[in-house]
Amino acid sequence: MLEPVNTVLKAVNRLAVLKGDTVLVAGQGPIGLMFTRLLALQGVTVVASDLMETRLKLARQFGARHALRADAPDFAERIGRLTRGRGLDAAVVAVPVDAAVAQAQALVRGAGRVLLFAHTRRGSKAEVDFSSICVDEKDLIGSYSSDFTLQNEVARLVFSRKMDVRRLITHQFPLAETAAAVKLAAHPRPDSLKVVVNQAKKA
Repeated sequence: MLEPVNTVLKAVNRLAVLKGDTVLVAGQGPIGLMFTRLLALQGVTVVASDLMETRLKLARQFGARHALRADAPDFAERIGRLTRGRGLDAAVVAVPVDAAVAQAQALVRGAGRVLLFAHTRRGSKAEVDFSSICVDEKDLIGSYSSDFTLQNEVARLVFSRKMDVRRLITHQFPLAETAAAVKLAAHPRPDSLKVVVNQAKKA
């Protein structure tokens, strides 16, 4: 679990948010929950969004100040009220949904930042309003890999339980059931987050 936490911490550093900023984390799977927790630890007001109520409940436990359904008809209006009309300081898109990117770009303020973390499929394309990047100076950035120079900090976060990764492991399988574990990881259910194969542990 150190490696995924590393990738998220690297991305949080790239986002360069400040204490007191309001940041949307779109998608509350395992990675989105890591973003929610690490941003909350930095004193950021996290607005978590997802389509699953179970994930939104978890997001609150991981430090989200607000947890909203991404498909709520009044989503933009609620963000406006939360930010007193000035818009989000930044947004993290931790789900590979183009509509979430467009939504984030529309909701961040001028000079805000949108970070893509889940758009990993090569050749994937979507329309972008370049004026929002040029005229409104909204940065569109990406992050994906880990950074070995952060490993000591990551270890401190994980082993001190400030980033309690145990809560992200929902399923454990014995080695003989690796195929079932891979199948679940590839097709997650509402109650599944991280799936672990363990030599000694029974399902």
